[in-house]
Amino acid sequence: MRRVSRQPARGAEPVPSGPASTSGPVAVCVVVLSCAAAATFLAGCSNAGPASSGTRAALEASATQNSDAALAEAIRSGMRRASIPGAIVGVWREGRPPYVRAFGVRDTASGEPMATDLSMRIGSNTKAFVVTAILMLADQGRLGLDDPIDRYVKGRAER
Repeated sequence: MRRVSRQPARGAEPVPSGPASTSGPVAVCVVVLSCAAAATFLAGCSNAGPASSGTRAALEASATQNSDAALAEAIRSGMRRASIPGAIVGVWREGRPPYVRAFGVRDTASGEPMATDLSMRIGSNTKAFVVTAILMLADQGRLGLDDPIDRYVKGRAER
């Protein structure tokens, strides 16, 4: 049976805690990519149909709350699957307020919760962000995956 961490700090949400072990960078990447996929899916979920400005604002607020709740659940689920004790997640969407939340604990021994203002290294996770950006640019037709690197990075000789 899994225990829930003690009361979270500002912006933090509890995540059931399991064993303190993690699967290393692969597990972290899985959560990051799962969260990115959920965020991409949820980014368009609140487009309301024609309505008056007051009704539209209420519908958009409700849809934002629903998508935020769905994203939080996707993050918690990914963390449980990968045995990740804590995470800070930020999603920025054009025209929307940022989604910045802390989940779980920063220290499994003390149960100290994560906080949105905690600074930490993200290590090799930047590779996942770069690959995601490159694939998005390729999908938009702004670069080709088979293009030579010197087309974009001057002074780099092709081997």
